[in-house]
Amino acid sequence: MKVLAIVVGAILVMWIGSAVATILLHRNLRKTASPNGEWSGPLYFPNCPRCNTPVPRARVPRSLRQTFLGGWTCESCGCEISRKGYER
Repeated sequence: MKVLAIVVGAILVMWIGSAVATILLHRNLRKTASPNGEWSGPLYFPNCPRCNTPVPRARVPRSLRQTFLGGWTCESCGCEISRKGYER
């Protein structure tokens, strides 16, 4: 009887833990989706909204704002691009 209680308790802990992990993952994915449905985050590299040139993979911030909030400056046209791919 004691073994059954331990097994049921372990199953319950695993079930609740996986439910919490799923909820946290879903919240994180929802936060990284931009309003237009495109993804942002550490592996998202947008194109320039003006000239459609892809941004470089290695980001070199050109301003204090880009250092703290993320974003790029287009090398072709000089457009400042936000972390989510919008023109600033």
